[in-house]
Amino acid sequence: MSNSFLHLSKCNFPNKHTYNIKKKIALNGNIYALEHKANYSSNCIKNNLHPYWITGFSDAESSFSVKLVKSSLYKLGWRLQPQFQIKLHNRDYLVLESIKNSFGVGSINKDGNYLAYTVKRPKELIDVIIPHFDNYPLITQKNLDYKLFKEIVIIMNNKEHLNKEGFNKILSLRASLNLGFSEALKLEFPHVTPAVRPKVFTQDIPNPNWLTGFIDGEGCFIINVQHLGNKDKIWLTLQITQHIRDILLLENISKYLNCGRVGVRSTKLAGDFLVSSLDVLSQIIIPFLNKYPLHSVKSQDYSDWKLAWELIKKGEHLTRCR
Repeated sequence: MSNSFLHLSKCNFPNKHTYNIKKKIALNGNIYALEHKANYSSNCIKNNLHPYWITGFSDAESSFSVKLVKSSLYKLGWRLQPQFQIKLHNRDYLVLESIKNSFGVGSINKDGNYLAYTVKRPKELIDVIIPHFDNYPLITQKNLDYKLFKEIVIIMNNKEHLNKEGFNKILSLRASLNLGFSEALKLEFPHVTPAVRPKVFTQDIPNPNWLTGFIDGEGCFIINVQHLGNKDKIWLTLQITQHIRDILLLENISKYLNCGRVGVRSTKLAGDFLVSSLDVLSQIIIPFLNKYPLHSVKSQDYSDWKLAWELIKKGEHLTRCR
């Protein structure tokens, strides 16, 4: 069978061929067209986004940052620009528009093949973004960056950044935010001691909608194809990968769903939550995602993956085209 029929993107997976299904799949010689792509827009626009879905998706895809820009227009010589941002491929415009509508603030701007939903006005950060994440907390390590970001925004809202003491306090917080200072900023502010990063927070799954949002951002729906002589072994996997610092989160996802396994990669830099049992997918994962639907363009991949599940359940992957 010609590979020209296979619109599949290969993933890194040891000792076997692993694919994300796109428009068509080939199972043991059968070519199945996947023609039900219409659910994405209806899921995203017609359904109101649950606040915990937004937090789960933000845990996966958002960033909290504070830019430092030299400017002679400011008394201390620097302009501070805090911003909350979610940047996605332009095919996910609808979900960004839906997030923007849910918050009621911010803007969406094009950046090449990507779109960025950004909130940077101090009043909007204080009145909308911070209350949201206080009421519906982030649970990945991003929560620690949010707390530093929040401190900075509050200092700026109180106008304390206009004096040297407040400005230096922001520099200390900024030096611990995300990856810290760039080399250029270290040269500009050699005296700054990074603030101690917060440590205490829970990684318990707070709500099923959080998990759906997180899967929308970090989940991977995979068809695995392993060639064994004249036969192909085919099975499905739901995979969520995280940096090793969030391995506890993956374990909590496994406990919450009461299924799957969590493994640490050989590099010790990342871990994976994996579910491949057909029975578990049938009894837990698919009912869960049907009840708490995906909203991003990944819902298309899920629909295709679920169609593959239906074919495998029927045993149609065991027959060949004549």
